[in-house]
Amino acid sequence: MACVDNFAKVLFDARFWSSFERTIYFVALTIGLGFWPPILLAILLQEVPTATLKYIFRTVYYLPSVISGVLIMFLWRQLYDPSKYGVLNHLLLMLNLCGPISATLIKLLALGLWLSFIAILIMLPIRIEEMSRPLKAALWVVAGTLTAVTLQPIAVRISESGPMAGLALFKGLIGPFHLAPLGWIQSPGAAMLCVVLPTIWAGSGAGSILYLAALKTVPDELYEAAEMDGARIWHKIFYITLPQLKYLIVIQFIAAVIAAFQGGTDYILALTGGGPNHATLIIPLEIFFRTFLKLQFGVGTAMAWLLGIILIWFTATQLKMLSKAEFKGGR
Repeated sequence: MACVDNFAKVLFDARFWSSFERTIYFVALTIGLGFWPPILLAILLQEVPTATLKYIFRTVYYLPSVISGVLIMFLWRQLYDPSKYGVLNHLLLMLNLCGPISATLIKLLALGLWLSFIAILIMLPIRIEEMSRPLKAALWVVAGTLTAVTLQPIAVRISESGPMAGLALFKGLIGPFHLAPLGWIQSPGAAMLCVVLPTIWAGSGAGSILYLAALKTVPDELYEAAEMDGARIWHKIFYITLPQLKYLIVIQFIAAVIAAFQGGTDYILALTGGGPNHATLIIPLEIFFRTFLKLQFGVGTAMAWLLGIILIWFTATQLKMLSKAEFKGGR
């Protein structure tokens, strides 16, 4: 009976559901921003012309994974110094020195890259027909979340000051920068993104090693035939490389989602401690606080069970497709 009471407390706990929403946001950022860089990096490293350069680049990109994760977080904590003398703020304030034309071009380029990234997340499941439906849905959810995050400032400005305030945001794309030092991890709106970026930086190099090995299983004859048919680089990627790696991508996607739901606790503790104003308090950290700080072992266990049930369901749906997979050995 006490077990049922613990689950009831969790299900009717507003703090748990707010932590669950922040966890979904954390997972969306981690997968949306961090899942595809290792694949892209592996494709780029595969095209390095000489063996010496390949070893150099692979070593450079793999080095961050050798450093302790907590040490990386303390390093990035120094970069996130909110004063104008912080490294990132110093680089940011240098944009104020750009003229009106160059500043406008930089703004439009940054906006174009961000929108292109969201478009890739939307179009990729459409291009790869062999991709499972749950995986397609997950990518579209990530794309929808990032779209909502992009449109949120416009919606808030319109709701507070009217439609003309929304147009003022677009007018801000024209003209010089007027930037002030950012709070980074001290800002509730930016703290979650600041937590995710170091993990992406540290994990992309190590993640690309698996994809580099898998790329050796793709027959060269497919690329040669595609070139004879006039295929461009994007055609090769979408119709040859990614379909050939689809099962590895699914396996890595499952592992990435599970790691995103379960991980991040030590990194968040080192950077923000769950703040500011609980902006980075995700479920694993909430479980840690409830269990070991407040000594609510029953409630913490119930939270962990609910999180485990979600991950088991997600994993089972993906394993259905993997049961039909055929794997090849590399040359």
